[in-house]
Amino acid sequence: MLKKILLSTFMISGIAAASELKASNIVVQSAAIAVEVSDITQLNKAIAAAKPGDVIVMADGSWNNAEINFNANATEKAPVTLKAKNPGKVVLTGSSSLVFSKPYLVVDGLFYTKGTTKENTVIAFNSNYCHLTNTAIVDYNPSEKEKGYYWVFFSGNYNKMDHCFFKGKSNFQPLIGNDQDDSRY
Repeated sequence: MLKKILLSTFMISGIAAASELKASNIVVQSAAIAVEVSDITQLNKAIAAAKPGDVIVMADGSWNNAEINFNANATEKAPVTLKAKNPGKVVLTGSSSLVFSKPYLVVDGLFYTKGTTKENTVIAFNSNYCHLTNTAIVDYNPSEKEKGYYWVFFSGNYNKMDHCFFKGKSNFQPLIGNDQDDSRY
């Protein structure tokens, strides 16, 4: 079941809801919500329905083979955030992967471990102005050491990765890659 929690018009957990001024009256539109999801089907529905400023909260537990195409509509002033309910407690295994497909998206607190991706990258930035934070990838390797892939690959401009942890990469290719043509800034 999707849980929708209406966010206040003021600052709650670092998220400011949208407001609009009209003539002499202040009219506040509270459009930002937090949605808690517990499986990949709910997650995909929440991403498709997300509005700028929304927060999608992944329930703690194991997420096996969760291939996430994060393509929510967001804006510079109202990014859409995908976050772990408790950082490090959302454990992505199997062939789990993440692709940032649209700008102004934030991912926070995921933990990838003991898996391998079907593609050439565990986390791919295929857009601009996205942010990965507080995320870990540990021992996420294919069984064939010769198979080369990146754990994080940047294709797009003005993307950011901070406060992340990586350990145990044992296959070919560097841990982090950068597209030569599309990632200048």
